[in-house]
Amino acid sequence: LPPSVVQCGAHSVRQLLKRDAMASECRLRAAARLLQQAVTCAVEPFDFGPPRGLGLRCTQDVNIGEVLLEVPVAEAITSKWARGQVAAELGVDAAVLPSTLTPQDFLCAWLLFERGKGLDSHYAPYIEHLPTVLQEMSAAYWPEDVLAELEGCEALVRLADNRERVEDMHRSALEATSELDGDAGSKLRECFDKEGYIWARCVLNSRQFEGSWCSASEATGVLMPPFELFNHDCALPAGQCLRRACNGQRDTVEVMALRNFSFGEE
Repeated sequence: LPPSVVQCGAHSVRQLLKRDAMASECRLRAAARLLQQAVTCAVEPFDFGPPRGLGLRCTQDVNIGEVLLEVPVAEAITSKWARGQVAAELGVDAAVLPSTLTPQDFLCAWLLFERGKGLDSHYAPYIEHLPTVLQEMSAAYWPEDVLAELEGCEALVRLADNRERVEDMHRSALEATSELDGDAGSKLRECFDKEGYIWARCVLNSRQFEGSWCSASEATGVLMPPFELFNHDCALPAGQCLRRACNGQRDTVEVMALRNFSFGEE
């Protein structure tokens, strides 16, 4: 890739890390509140500084196969659950919601409604730690002058296709709101403004987990806020660290260690 494109990637990471001391403390506190849902927890939020940023470090030695973090499956934010929450927000029965809205659309709407509540949202700690700038979540929204450096490269085609597909999804979602009459329809259309919808899609595209471990999910995409605090190690196999469990009478899902970790290690 051209150096300017690589530099933009690094710039996006730096933007995530560019916080003053107060902002960093706020993010750490928000992350700590997310971990309060845990049944078992061998990690704590920590700001590793450049180039790693906010992540989790071990509070004890953890051996391969042992549990790093365990939370109730019920804490998962599924599209089915989001659909019910959106219906309640609009003051209508879920059965009258537009049939052409997709499971991902309902997750987007939920994110946007919760973001709009600010500190009044029960999920304020989660919303607070989400990125607000698109280019921090997706290369498809890097500055045009940087993307121009990819002219003639297949990557530019893929990124342009990504943007077009997201915009098509937004148009479809907006059209679907016409099926809902009255104040509910107006509120949903206002929720699905273009800028907000694209933000929510970028959140989903960068943070969803494969949801086969969650029987309440209608689709593969599931948000599990505490798990998002982990940074990914490219040296470890992806998608193999989650497993279902049972703690007492509660179904849980665990993040297990794929190698040995020492106290204080990310």
